[in-house]
Amino acid sequence: MPKYVVALFRIMPDDEDISLDDLADKVQGVLPEGVNVLGKDEEPIFGNLRALKLQLAIPHDMEGTDAIEQAIAEVEGVQRVEVEAVSML
Repeated sequence: MPKYVVALFRIMPDDEDISLDDLADKVQGVLPEGVNVLGKDEEPIFGNLRALKLQLAIPHDMEGTDAIEQAIAEVEGVQRVEVEAVSML
C-alpha cells in the first residue's frame, strides 16, 4: 500500500493584490504534520486575479483532506479552497 497520496489544491485569494508566494508560505505554515508541498503553480483566472495551486503529499493514514482544507481556509487572505484531484503516489 502506498505511504502517500497526492492532492492538487486550488486556493483562491480574497484579493487580486495578494502575493501568491506569501500566501503559499502562510499555507505551508498551517499544514498538518506529515503533509509536504511537492509543487506550486499559479493559474490565471480573470484580469490580475490568479489562483494558487499546490500539489501536496499527504500521508495515506490521514483520513481525507478535510483537516487540510479547513486549515488552509483559515489562513488570512484565502477566500476559497478546492481539491481538484487526488492520486496515489
